[in-house]
Amino acid sequence: QLNLLFLIRRVCRIYSAATACVQQSRGLVAIRSITFACAGCIADAICRVKAVDDPSAFALHYSGMCEGPTQAFAMEAGSFDTLGSNLPIYDPNLCSLRFRCLDYLREMTFNEHGVKRNTIFNFDKAMVPTEGDVVLCTQLSIQLALARPYPATDEALANHTAKLISGRNGSILEVLPEFGYFRDIVFHFKHAVSG
Repeated sequence: QLNLLFLIRRVCRIYSAATACVQQSRGLVAIRSITFACAGCIADAICRVKAVDDPSAFALHYSGMCEGPTQAFAMEAGSFDTLGSNLPIYDPNLCSLRFRCLDYLREMTFNEHGVKRNTIFNFDKAMVPTEGDVVLCTQLSIQLALARPYPATDEALANHTAKLISGRNGSILEVLPEFGYFRDIVFHFKHAVSG
C-alpha cells in the first residue's frame, strides 16, 4: 500500500507539472480532472484493502477495518460532480471513465445502510479540517499514542488536526507516510476540479 500510494502521488505530481506547462483549455481541464479522479479512486480502493503482510494503520482506519469502535471514511466527488457536465468531453472512453469515477465516489460516500460516511480532505470546500478529518486524526492519535489537545474543545481539535494534516506537526506523517501520500493525491484531484 505504501509503495503504490507513493507511486500514484509521484505520477500525480509529474502529470500536474506537465499539464500546467501547456496552454489551458476547457478540454484539457476535463481530461486533467478525469485523470486525477481516476488516481483518487485507485488510491481510495488501495486504502480499502487490508494488506496481508503489513497492513497500514491509516488504511485500516480509513476502511473501517481497524479494531474498536471505528467507522469507514470516504472522499467526496465535490465539484467534479458538476464540473464535468459543463466541460467538453467528446471521447467516449473519457465519458466512461468520468461516469465510473463518479459512480465509485458516490457509492463510497455512503455505507451499506445508506448513511453518509465522514469524508476527509475536503479541500474544495474549505481549507480548514472538517468533522471527518478531526475524527480520523483523533482515531489515529489514540492508536499511535500521540498527544492530543487538552481540554479537547472544538477549536483545539480543529487546530491540532490542521497541524497533523499539513505536516506542521509531523507525528502522523513520520509514522504513517501513506497518510501524506493519500492527502496529496486527494489534493491534486480537488485542485483539478476546483477550477
